[in-house]
Amino acid sequence: MPGIPPTRSTYIQRATASLKHGDKLFKFLIDPDRRAIMRKAADDGVVVVSRLSEPLLTAFTLAELKPFPVRQFVGSLTKAVLTEEGYDVAVRGVRVPGDRIFSKGSKYRRHQDSPEGGDASEWLNRVVSIMTSSERARMTQLLAAR
Repeated sequence: MPGIPPTRSTYIQRATASLKHGDKLFKFLIDPDRRAIMRKAADDGVVVVSRLSEPLLTAFTLAELKPFPVRQFVGSLTKAVLTEEGYDVAVRGVRVPGDRIFSKGSKYRRHQDSPEGGDASEWLNRVVSIMTSSERARMTQLLAAR
């Protein structure tokens, strides 16, 4: 499926096809507005699906959203979207008190092991710290030649 990491696409394709409102739910969740909500929730350090509950309830009934396979699909698709957006799972199984749809969910953080997702200088410092002195000298020569 376009826009979904290959490791998740098979499950998501099957779940989209098997759920009663799977296609509508898929399109709803990958919409740019919902992606923005997911990114903001991840950046705020909250359980991401908790920020999706109210928007979901504007498009679907509680009865449509409550079955476990539907909630599982929302969580999996949220993870796939955020992975594509440059986030990793930070904490799993965080309780969401008072939420009408979800009882638990995950918190996310930006990728920290690449310059694109985290602080590039921090990443570079880690790379340099594991180099031998001869590797650092060679790196210095290569950079000077540029």
